[in-house]
Amino acid sequence: ILEQFDLATLTERAALRPIPTNIVFMGQGETLHNYKQVTRSIDALLRFWDLRRKAITVSTVGLVDGMRRLTRDYPGICQALSLHAPNQKLREAIVPAAKNYHFDDLLAAVHEHLDIITNSKNGSGSSNMMIEYVLLKGINDKDEHADELASHFKGMAILINLIPYNANVTAETHGFEAPDHQAALRFGKRIMDQAGIKVRLRKEYGADVGAACGQLALQVVHKSQLSQTKDTTADIEDILKLPSTSSTINIRKRGKRPSKKKRIEDAPPRTIHVKFPNFPFACIIIAISCSTILLAAAVVLWLL
Repeated sequence: ILEQFDLATLTERAALRPIPTNIVFMGQGETLHNYKQVTRSIDALLRFWDLRRKAITVSTVGLVDGMRRLTRDYPGICQALSLHAPNQKLREAIVPAAKNYHFDDLLAAVHEHLDIITNSKNGSGSSNMMIEYVLLKGINDKDEHADELASHFKGMAILINLIPYNANVTAETHGFEAPDHQAALRFGKRIMDQAGIKVRLRKEYGADVGAACGQLALQVVHKSQLSQTKDTTADIEDILKLPSTSSTINIRKRGKRPSKKKRIEDAPPRTIHVKFPNFPFACIIIAISCSTILLAAAVVLWLL
């Protein structure tokens, strides 16, 4: 995380563009399962990059103990809770981890977070808790779901982030699909009207190349399917039994290998072209590399 943030900062600065001012811990597995390393990186971001606490967001599927610990240890750090349902029964059906963390406990952790933020000098006074809610057509996007969600968070200083479902392997295995744009807007407006809270409908990018939210996937190609389809998609979070290499790709024909001398004689001559960058660009690359090394060394010394 630190390396990525530092590289992004140096790259943007070298291009004379605004540097990043916010960071979200998301899409890397359950963040709070790696509490020690995540909080060490938060410490470094606060100290060496001088980020404000409200500029850092930590996403979680709902590890209640971790949420409470993070709130106590780092008041002011934003949390993003992947809720996706307005009650325990429905959440268990679409979020496997919900079986281990009850809905009522999640709500209690949210209330505790907001109470501590309100009474802390590190509180930003704005939405410091985000509720992530993926919209699944006909499953969690009905009027009664909006009403129930609004009743849980009425008048609270939170932001509900509505995310239209992006098709992946679960589209085939579970029949999931996204509601249309107007239905998603109506769902969000219903919550705002009843609860008086902030609701945002996320605009998605990258779905056409499998790079949108929730589409991290393996592309598996079977030789027998090449004439029918280009690829099949499998969820990277599933445990997969991939086909053996020998059944899909022939590396080389079996038989007597030619002698090394013969192979060398038969090999066509090769010409290697080396293209060097222009001088100013090379200087920028060298400067970025040196800065990265020095900053990384400073972070390591501080952590030790």
